[in-house]
Amino acid sequence: MESSVEWIFDDAIHNGMPLNETLVRAADQVLQELQEPLRAVTGAPWPRSKVAPWPLSESASVDTNRQPWAVLREGAIHLGYGEGQTAALVLEPIRLEELTA
Repeated sequence: MESSVEWIFDDAIHNGMPLNETLVRAADQVLQELQEPLRAVTGAPWPRSKVAPWPLSESASVDTNRQPWAVLREGAIHLGYGEGQTAALVLEPIRLEELTA
C-alpha cells in the first residue's frame, strides 16, 4: 500500500496537482487497498454490511454497497464505503487544516 500512495504523491508533484486533490486521491487509494487484506482476515467482504447478518451464512444475502469513495467537501475529506442509507461504513471527515498544519 505504501508504494501506491507514494506513487500518488510523486504523480501529483510531477503534474502540479493541488495538495487537496492529492490528499483525496491518497485517501481513496488507502480505502481501496484495505479491503482485500481485511476480507482475507475476516473471511467475508469488508466492511461488513449494515443489513446482512454477521457472521455471514451461505444463505445470507450480502449487501454489495461497499465501493470506497473519498471527496473534498467543506474543507474536509469525506470518505467511506458505499452510499446513502445502506453505506457499509462512513468515516469521520478529515479536516484539511489538520493535514496541512
